[in-house]
This record gives sequence, C-alpha cells and structure tokens, in this order.
Amino acid sequence: MLANHLGPTPGKDPAIQRDDWVEGLTELYDRLPATSRIVTLADSPEFETSPVLCLSSHLDDAERCAIPRSEAFNPSIRAAQAIVAEQHGGAVVDLSDYFCNATTCPAVIGATLVYSDEHHVTATFSRSLADVLEERLAAVLGSSG
Repeated sequence: MLANHLGPTPGKDPAIQRDDWVEGLTELYDRLPATSRIVTLADSPEFETSPVLCLSSHLDDAERCAIPRSEAFNPSIRAAQAIVAEQHGGAVVDLSDYFCNATTCPAVIGATLVYSDEHHVTATFSRSLADVLEERLAAVLGSSG
C-alpha cells in the first residue's frame, strides 16, 4: 500500500510535475519484488490553511470553511499515480467522493470534523472510511489479498 502527499502547487508546470512523479513512482515500483500487488491510496484534499482555524472563526457556518473541489487536489500527481499503476499492473484507490461532494470539500461532514490540519484526516473521520476502504481493497486485491 503506497500513500504520499503533495497538495496543489500553483505556478508549477503540471506536465513537468506529472512526468517527474511518473519517473519517481516507476522507480519505486521497479524496486519492489515482482510478486508485489501494489495499491496506491489517492491523496486527501489539501486546504490552504487548517480548517480547524477556519471553523473556530465560523462556529455557526462550517460551510464557509469548505474549499472548491477543483482546488483540493493535485491533478498532476493523480495522473502520475494512474499512469504508473496501469503500466505496472497496480491499482489506485480513490476515496475523494467521501471527502467531497460534486463542488466542494467540506471541513465537517455530518457531525464529524474531517481534518486535523491542512490535509491530515482526524482519527474519527478515518475510522468512518474503514468499511469503504476495505471494500475497495477487496475489489482490487480479490479474496486472496
């Protein structure tokens, strides 16, 4: 299981960034035993500042602390993960739809605080994803995973 983090990087050339990550991930895949079944967990949203700080200023309006989904992820990294996984028989598990709706990524979902800082997920929210992650992993790895 691989996971990494590089949030949005305004001003960086997306094609160069994607190619650099394809090269780095390819090197990583190539270092693992040939029998490895590799799954990459797609990154969680990245906030410019901690949602916790925002929420402390907007106790009655958590929606003000949401960020646009279009700004929450680094598309170059996501593309690189998909390219390398496809080339090497790996898989990417993406739980974005559990963090975001069609337009925004809220700081609070239901009554649960999602983030402890700009991109780390709280233990409580993480536990709420356990079943769906297990299902996604089972689908990718099959019953022998």
